[in-house]
Amino acid sequence: MNARVPNPYFKFVERAPYEIGHLLRQMSAHFSAYEPVAPDDRLIAEALTQHATNANDTLMSGIEAIGHVLQTAFHNPAWEMSPQQLKGIAGLLVHLSAEAQFMQELDWEIKCALDADALRRADTGQESKAPASAASPDESGQSSCVKKHTSAVG
Repeated sequence: MNARVPNPYFKFVERAPYEIGHLLRQMSAHFSAYEPVAPDDRLIAEALTQHATNANDTLMSGIEAIGHVLQTAFHNPAWEMSPQQLKGIAGLLVHLSAEAQFMQELDWEIKCALDADALRRADTGQESKAPASAASPDESGQSSCVKKHTSAVG
């Protein structure tokens, strides 16, 4: 995408989790690291990775802030916390960490698909140069980022 032209799919930065779900519903069902990516799907995917990165940054800084508040409260002898409050904070942190993990994986998987598409385009002469982050596919057609992810998850 041309850096001077804003991505029409990257909107509402402060609502990244909603935008991610909304964009996933708009993306072609055939989006894959193994198939050419349509220009519109590329824009959607690029917006998705921007939102996933932003959401993950927000989640991590929020979790860290909650930790600092709890540490400060713990060292204050006058502070009292009910079991319900503690349970609520624990549930929130578990949920937030799972959401952050999803954002990291979504960002990584879509970037891999975009990199594979850029390599394909470079090989066919449709693009002048593949991105530095792109990984070449092996004889099975899988890029190292796909192999790395499947071996780490499975």
